[in-house]
Amino acid sequence: MVSASERPYFRFLLLFLIATLSSNCATDPRRAAWFDEFKMAHRGDSPPAKTVAAFDSLAQRAPTTADGCLARAEAATRAVAGELPDAGLRNSRLLEQAECRKHHAEARYRLLELAMDDGQGLYADLHFRRLLLDYPDSLWAREGFELLWRLREPGAAASLSRLYVSWYEQLARTALAGHALYYGAQALLATPGPRTSTNRETRQALYLLLLLVEHHTDSVRWDDGLMMAADLLAELGYRGDETKLLEEALLPHPSRGYDTLIDTFSARLRWRLAGLYQRQGKFDQALYQLELVVNVHDSLPMKDDALWRSARIYATLGKHDAERRTLTFLIEQCPWSRHLDAARERLASVEEQ
Repeated sequence: MVSASERPYFRFLLLFLIATLSSNCATDPRRAAWFDEFKMAHRGDSPPAKTVAAFDSLAQRAPTTADGCLARAEAATRAVAGELPDAGLRNSRLLEQAECRKHHAEARYRLLELAMDDGQGLYADLHFRRLLLDYPDSLWAREGFELLWRLREPGAAASLSRLYVSWYEQLARTALAGHALYYGAQALLATPGPRTSTNRETRQALYLLLLLVEHHTDSVRWDDGLMMAADLLAELGYRGDETKLLEEALLPHPSRGYDTLIDTFSARLRWRLAGLYQRQGKFDQALYQLELVVNVHDSLPMKDDALWRSARIYATLGKHDAERRTLTFLIEQCPWSRHLDAARERLASVEEQ
């Protein structure tokens, strides 16, 4: 799936940047001292004007361009929080500075992380707001959503769900809309209470997930949202709705491409859909989905599982010739399979009949 493949890289990139920053500070005493001073100013409780002046001074003495942008962004944020007269001007200038433009989104994210680590909710909210509104298409804005969820205060799920929903209303036409819906649903499902069809939070979470699936198919959170919606429908006992959701997800769509047979996520959907069909007694449809998993996604680890399940369905239908062929293929093509011993035993039994 798209987001599953991107997220490890994003995490690696962030850890690399942090490691590089730490390494540079360790080998550059001047930069290390600058960051110590930055952290002291960030955690201090001086009047707004004095704090802003401190960050202005840090910006002028910054060891690198990126560090200077970090200090300017924090100065602008403190000016807004302190309702200083030049707050609006500072933010507009920050966006106009060509030398800082490529560092803006990262600076906002780093300041958001620092504010959350220090428990400074007001500044975290301001940085999060500017990150989403100014850089909705950036990697850092996506990561900001996850950061807010990962570093949430205990018991904050309910308030976070309202925050995410309110952000969706502002970001509905941006690439971040799916993130707002996905994390809003996660927050609702994390609130105390039973997960039932009569539970308000559960119903709201399902609504947000279905909204994501239906209207934001280009979101990198679409795959995750779809699977979460399917899991929730299954948990609530809505197997028919789960089946329909997966069937529609496999239909060609401009945002996901018209060839829905070849990607890894489609294979996972087909495997899950085959299981639903099997439980519903729709054996021909189950076999068709499993055949696609075997023949189109034959490099995937689930190939042997699909063959084994197909053989069991043929056995249920009394189609022993087809079962024999499937078991033979499994034994010959998947000698590494965990089903190998069971397949050999079953094949021997079928050949005796």
